[in-house]
Amino acid sequence: MRGARRILVAVDRLDGFEAVVNAVAAVAAEDGSEVRVLHVQEYARSGPARFDLEEASDANFVCQLAALELSLAGVAATPHLLRALYENTARAISAAACSFGADLIVLGAARRRRLPRLRQRVTERVSETAPCPVLVVGRDATERSIAIRSHALRHPGSS
Repeated sequence: MRGARRILVAVDRLDGFEAVVNAVAAVAAEDGSEVRVLHVQEYARSGPARFDLEEASDANFVCQLAALELSLAGVAATPHLLRALYENTARAISAAACSFGADLIVLGAARRRRLPRLRQRVTERVSETAPCPVLVVGRDATERSIAIRSHALRHPGSS
């Protein structure tokens, strides 16, 4: 992954984050990259009311801890927290990548939880709408599900 000068690492939860840390550390060390950790605090709506799907303190903890884990692996990373309607999470990640000027987005693979289909959809939508290549990292080394999807490959003639 030569040329990844600005890496956006979107974290959801910290289970399986070790594989993401290892992948980012390898790329960032190779290129001396600037790394931003992004966590999207999701909320839902019911009429005019909004309901947080995660407490603000928990969202901040996930973001800060992910940045600390990367720091312990030798990668300087700045945490960044966003709020978004749960159905707009992928759009929020892609927009954050644009505003940061990311050359690479790193996502953990969809994990098994009570809404796995929704999480998989987020990964797919980010891959489809990202302004740059997306690296999807499996939860652990045994999963071996690392995939790189490139914006240029999906849109020939674009740069």
